[in-house]
Amino acid sequence: MNWVFRVDPQSLQLRDPKYPRASVTGISGQGMAPTIREGDLLVIDPDVSAKDGDVVEVRMKDGVSMIARLRNGASAPSLIGDNPLSNIVPLGRADRVAGVVIAFFREFTLARELPANSNVVRFPSGN
Repeated sequence: MNWVFRVDPQSLQLRDPKYPRASVTGISGQGMAPTIREGDLLVIDPDVSAKDGDVVEVRMKDGVSMIARLRNGASAPSLIGDNPLSNIVPLGRADRVAGVVIAFFREFTLARELPANSNVVRFPSGN
């Protein structure tokens, strides 16, 4: 039997002192496919400085949030998805990089058979 876990990003709490203000959000759409897929969960840190090539969350001037790859071009910064069908979006003066995606994860399957009466998953400690 395989167990499939789905995680609600609103229920996650990060407890890493290295990233005290990092948060988790979900993604919809195919703009970053195949790297990041619809339904993946992203860990976004507002304290990491964005550099060329980073995947970032941008709050557009119209209030919409967008996940895309930052490109610091010769004339002006822009955003582009990893999907070959994505359009280049110029980063406007009123748009704001809200954070850098420092990790992402997707639905996973735990392929381990458990006894029918078990409701606790115990992983070996490795010792």
